[in-house]
Amino acid sequence: MSYQTRFFIPSDEAYRAITELRNLDCPDDLLTSESRKYDDTMLPEGVFAQRLLVEQNGQPVLEGIYGEMHWSPKPGKFYFNYSIHPDHLGAAVQEAFYNTMLADLQKRNSTIKELVAYSIEDKKERIKFFESKGFALTMRYPLSELALDSFDAAPFATLPAKVAAAGFEIMSIAQLEKCDPDWQRRGWVTLNEIRADLPSADPMEPKPFEEYLKYFKHPMLLEDAFLFAILTNQSHDPANWRYAGLTTLWKSGDPQKLTTGLTGVRREFRRRGVATALKLHAIEYAKGYGAARIDTDNEENNPMFQINLKLGFKPKPAYVDYVKKFD
Repeated sequence: MSYQTRFFIPSDEAYRAITELRNLDCPDDLLTSESRKYDDTMLPEGVFAQRLLVEQNGQPVLEGIYGEMHWSPKPGKFYFNYSIHPDHLGAAVQEAFYNTMLADLQKRNSTIKELVAYSIEDKKERIKFFESKGFALTMRYPLSELALDSFDAAPFATLPAKVAAAGFEIMSIAQLEKCDPDWQRRGWVTLNEIRADLPSADPMEPKPFEEYLKYFKHPMLLEDAFLFAILTNQSHDPANWRYAGLTTLWKSGDPQKLTTGLTGVRREFRRRGVATALKLHAIEYAKGYGAARIDTDNEENNPMFQINLKLGFKPKPAYVDYVKKFD
């Protein structure tokens, strides 16, 4: 088969086309074109990222992105990720993407030290291609999903009261924006401290405040499901509050599914049941929202993965990182 490559030209129609292709590749994890378009606007200013299409007879059969790892920067380190039409899974279409990407990166940056490739581990043809190019598995992030109609709250019945008795309250950003004038900045500090402890091959860069604010204009945002655990000790004065942890649920391309963003607790507040209390609150929200299931992913050694399993989340094939180091 003959394939042609071209750089992505942004438009509403173009985002719809690449989203349709991506959803064919991952039918259990649907996205919307609006969310993908907004995600691109969230890239930090000055960071290189390029979308690339592989076409056959003018029709896209692979859509991908590559660029600098702005969330964990390191000189000469780049990433790539792509989706493939189910009828075009062989090496040839991947070769077309890979060769064009390498040529472009070498043109822009003469020193490539590391390339990180992302996939789901059950995409066997993709993994085979990575390994043929000298990539090796470095990290696994198991996906897991909770069917809300089978969730058993009984084992956790006393936990919310215990956490509340310790002085913690769980509040959404819809509530916080009415009572704490500094909720955004305090939430940002909390998020960055939690992100710094996430398992990563290289240290995570703190998210700039201006980038953090972009979350709150995202088309998939649920203000009532962006939750913080706050040590209030029953004080009504926000100046006395201490932000302890957070969890978030986001809309997906499937109206029956909500997807989990970052969940975590700051170091000094751990081992008190706060993370589980946050997850229980999110589960109750999802039930009221009318969702049928929640999904999430965690690095396999992250304690949050074990918390999710105890809550009844069922493991699915993992996201995987494959890395190639260049001499």
